[in-house]
Amino acid sequence: MHCVMNRPSLFSSWLYVSTKTCAWLFAGIAVVWLGVAVYFWASSISRQHDWKKADATVTKVEEEASEGSNYKYSYFTFTDTESGKEYTVKSQMASSGMPLYDLGSKVEVIYPADTPNKAEENVFIIQYLLPLSFTFIVFVTGCISLVSFLIVRKIEKKDISK
Repeated sequence: MHCVMNRPSLFSSWLYVSTKTCAWLFAGIAVVWLGVAVYFWASSISRQHDWKKADATVTKVEEEASEGSNYKYSYFTFTDTESGKEYTVKSQMASSGMPLYDLGSKVEVIYPADTPNKAEENVFIIQYLLPLSFTFIVFVTGCISLVSFLIVRKIEKKDISK
């Protein structure tokens, strides 16, 4: 009498191995991006708590050519409350059309107490866009990993029940 073992097909074995590999690979990627996101969130939160805040005024708008396009940058002038010195810093954002800020506009800036010339606009896009982008990457790779692990679990249950 010939006994036939109940073996999974070559395709189902390949599907199981590749899905499990995908699950672990995306889990690893999610963990790495989670570390990056935590670093940038900590940096943004630290700036909000540790850096000084000042009201600045847009005193100049300059146009700069870069890669065949012209970009308009605003310059902010503010006074450091400790030293009483006035500083002018360039915006970190530019526009190819209208300037982002009109001359005379008020903008809040944040800066390290020891280096006021490194001031940044205290706006959402500068302070939080990068950490949010990395958090989104963590979410997407985490979801891919989770779905892959659920598929692996379903394959394992199916193979066990045979």
